[in-house]
Order: sequence, then C-alpha cells, then structure tokens
Amino acid sequence: MKTTRIAALAAAGLFAALAGSAAATAGTVELRANQATSIDLKDRTAVIHVATVDGTFAVVTTAANNDGSRPLRTVHKLADGQGAALQLAADTRVDVARKGDRLAVTHVTQVAQR
Repeated sequence: MKTTRIAALAAAGLFAALAGSAAATAGTVELRANQATSIDLKDRTAVIHVATVDGTFAVVTTAANNDGSRPLRTVHKLADGQGAALQLAADTRVDVARKGDRLAVTHVTQVAQR
C-alpha cells in the first residue's frame, strides 16, 4: 500500500517511540463516501468522515478532548491504494486505507510487552 509522505514520517516516529510494544487491533470499519465513524478514547473522541473531492477521498479527522478544549482537525487526500496512519493518543492510532470506493478504518492500540 502506498502511503503519503506525512504518514510515512509519522509512522517512522511512531515505531521508534513505541519500540518494545505490540499492537492490538480493536476493529476495522469500512466507510464509503459521505459516511463517518467515531472512536471513543479514555479522554477524547475522534470522528472520521470521508468525502469525495476531485476523484480522491478527503478523509477528515476531528479529535477533541472531553474537557471542551479546541478540537484538532486534519485532512488526508487519498487516491485508490493509498493510506495514512493517524496518531490519536500516545497508545492509540488509526490506520486508514482506501480500496476502490471504500475506506478501511482500523483502530490500533499499542500494548507494552512485559
């Protein structure tokens, strides 16, 4: 799968920071254009929405702490076969991957190895 340059840099930093840990997948959801899903974390919530813009998927992620502080919004434009890794918390990331007319959204939790 192709990844955007930003996602590749983020993933490299993530793997370096999480050395000695293992990943546990919490689940995968498939979305089509104009659909959304939410992910509830301990102290924040993230909403991932996908829209079609000029033949690409615009994946809009809005993450907000539950304390009412300002939300953070990012947009990734993905062509077919591309993906991105979104770090939502120190121990949680979401992998998004476009496959044709669908977007696979996978919630991954990092678990420290003993």
